[in-house]
Amino acid sequence: SWSEVVARPLLHSNNPVLTLGVAFYFASFTIFVGIVLINVVVAVLLEKMVDNESEEQEEEGRETVETKTDAKAEVKAVREESENTQLQELGNASLTEMEGDMEELRRELKLVKLEIRKVAEVFETMEPVFTENAESTLSHEPLSESAPAD
Repeated sequence: SWSEVVARPLLHSNNPVLTLGVAFYFASFTIFVGIVLINVVVAVLLEKMVDNESEEQEEEGRETVETKTDAKAEVKAVREESENTQLQELGNASLTEMEGDMEELRRELKLVKLEIRKVAEVFETMEPVFTENAESTLSHEPLSESAPAD
């Protein structure tokens, strides 16, 4: 056999360097090939699993497409019905009520604008303090201490 003709004479030679080199070669070759083959087997198994799952998902996808089309038709019908109901309710509401609501919204919007302006003014007055704090934090110097002038 191959091991009797090639491997055993090399492993049992009188040269210790050759014997050590051959032993290292065969051991590393066996380990390397084992790792590669295990990875190939795992890759093939994973590919088969993924292919089976994708086929199942395609079948489920076809069923869900049909279900989604039915559901979309139902949702559309419900929306149209609710829109018709809302239009009828709006038609019954008086125009003066809607105008009153609009005026109330305008007043609230003005108040919000005033509050935003106040916040902007406060920020503008506090901006030097913010920048001073940021600079002192970056330079790691205390704010209140200053170097004495000599």
